[in-house]
Amino acid sequence: VYNSFVYSSMSAENARLLTKKEINIISNQQNLYDQALVALMFIQQAQIAKESGDLDRADIMLENAASILAAIDSHDVLYKSNLEQIIVTGEILWVGIAATQYKLVSEGSTQFDALIAKVDKHIDMFYRNAGFIYGRADENWVSTEHILDAIGYYNLKLYCDKKYGSSVDFNVQNRLYALSSYLYKELYDKDNKTFYRGRYDKYHVLDTCSWGVQVLAMVEYMNPELFEYGLNGELYLKSIDIYALLDYAENH
Repeated sequence: VYNSFVYSSMSAENARLLTKKEINIISNQQNLYDQALVALMFIQQAQIAKESGDLDRADIMLENAASILAAIDSHDVLYKSNLEQIIVTGEILWVGIAATQYKLVSEGSTQFDALIAKVDKHIDMFYRNAGFIYGRADENWVSTEHILDAIGYYNLKLYCDKKYGSSVDFNVQNRLYALSSYLYKELYDKDNKTFYRGRYDKYHVLDTCSWGVQVLAMVEYMNPELFEYGLNGELYLKSIDIYALLDYAENH
């Protein structure tokens, strides 16, 4: 497990400004999102090593990722951090992305299927059939970034089902259709060809555009039929101008 901050790296001048509570957070906080990102880093390193023929290094990198995912899976509830008993959509979806990417790179390992199921159980609390996901259980907060996280997760999960599963989970497929529809109809600014920050939140921000480009590219590569058409043959993701999103990201 990795700490989210390195207190020892702070200058003495800045450290003196911290309260005892802040020192405790900076010294000890282990954010769930950060653990998922470190696991993904090791998984990517394993993939690079495999492609270069260094299978020993690939195994070591996958073992490192597995140790992080196992530590996450040891908890019944996926809280935001070890110091915050809050359940937040984004962090949990990134755990799902990491666990599913592990399955993909390890060629179908079922080691973390239980963790993936745990992620799904948590997300079910926030998902609504209209195609959006609340950021937290106690708030009517819908973030475009979270919708993109969810599309990225379910896209990867559907791809793994096709590659290693005995059948396609149509609940995952239908959820992808619904999320893609909501993203295009409610969160995409068709006049300015960029994303809003969230539902009822008309600001344009960099992270939704840069992450949106990557999510769209992943869907087009892994599940091109979903990228081409939504439910009833309607165009959703393909109608989003990816080049305009790239321009926005590069200009900001």
